[in-house]
Amino acid sequence: MWTQYKKTFLPIQALILTVCGILYWLRFDPRNVLTVLIIMQAGSLYGASMGARWKRRIQAATDTLPLSRRKARIS
Repeated sequence: MWTQYKKTFLPIQALILTVCGILYWLRFDPRNVLTVLIIMQAGSLYGASMGARWKRRIQAATDTLPLSRRKARIS
């Protein structure tokens, strides 16, 4: 999970800060902006954990597949 999180850290943080900055500029209540910030941070952690899980599943599925196709029997 942490490798996935580190890989996407800067773009996701830039997106989160941009969204929160726009909300603050539009004169939303700072408590609401803080709530959005916390929820988006939690979402980024959840997304990184799911991305790592999907990567492990895909890797496990490709490890079990044969390297070449079987030739069809001609009778």
